[in-house]
Amino acid sequence: MTPSTVLPAIIAVTGLIASCSGSRGQTNDNIIATARRDADRVAQAPETSMQREHAVLAIRVREHALRSNGYTHEADLYYTTARSILVDSLHIIEDRTTVNEY
Repeated sequence: MTPSTVLPAIIAVTGLIASCSGSRGQTNDNIIATARRDADRVAQAPETSMQREHAVLAIRVREHALRSNGYTHEADLYYTTARSILVDSLHIIEDRTTVNEY
């Protein structure tokens, strides 16, 4: 992830949270929709491509930006939603003893 891609990701997170000035349920719906969209980008990119790597890093940047701006619940929801979609869509088999959960 280059500095030129980090700033847009932070702006997107800020916009995501700002657009959710309504209820917590509305915020959760927006977080889940964003996580699904971002996970789909990973799943649709060629397996060993830089495009896929960039999409995975973008998920981590968005999660980190949420968390570091005090949106822990939203970061957890975003990460777990994106992760579960990727595990299912990419047929990843995990060793549950080594998974670091938030």
